[in-house]
Amino acid sequence: MAILTVNRTLVIMKPDAIQRRLAPSILGRFEGAGLEVARIKIHQFSKPVFEAHYNHISGKVADPRIFQNMIAWMSSMPLQFIEFKGENAAAIVKQMTGPTDPSKAPKGTIRGDFGTDTKEQADKELRSIYNLLHTSDPEDADKELRLFFDCIHRTRVVVCNFLARAMCFDPHTKALLKAKEISVSHTDTK
Repeated sequence: MAILTVNRTLVIMKPDAIQRRLAPSILGRFEGAGLEVARIKIHQFSKPVFEAHYNHISGKVADPRIFQNMIAWMSSMPLQFIEFKGENAAAIVKQMTGPTDPSKAPKGTIRGDFGTDTKEQADKELRSIYNLLHTSDPEDADKELRLFFDCIHRTRVVVCNFLARAMCFDPHTKALLKAKEISVSHTDTK
């Protein structure tokens, strides 16, 4: 069996990463590992987009309310979507991010260093685990990049350099300046 080499992958900064202002630090770690930011998009997608994205796990959660709460949470605010490029990008991102449950993630991984939630606490509260990032599995990267970057969704573009800089720009990594495509928008509710 051949080793799958994916040169593009998707990372979504989830609401907990955005609210805690961790995006610049997380971006810096990925860039420090030699990955290049190809595109960044700040966007608030609607619930149906996230339902389609997470459809593969909808029947796997113990309580359907957990899935619905996750969809509501992911669609509650503008998130940061980043396409990274580089040799074995998906595998590198997965390794650097660590296991889904931050309490089980080793120090040195993003979830191990910045994560504060546990699966047990999330289950008690009937919600998904707050684990900072969604990272594409290698076999899903192209499909997920198309969903979040290439598909046209009903949106109204908001020109907001302040928001883009607050969520994307770190003076040390200059991630915003390296991105070839930057888009700031939110869901049109009209």
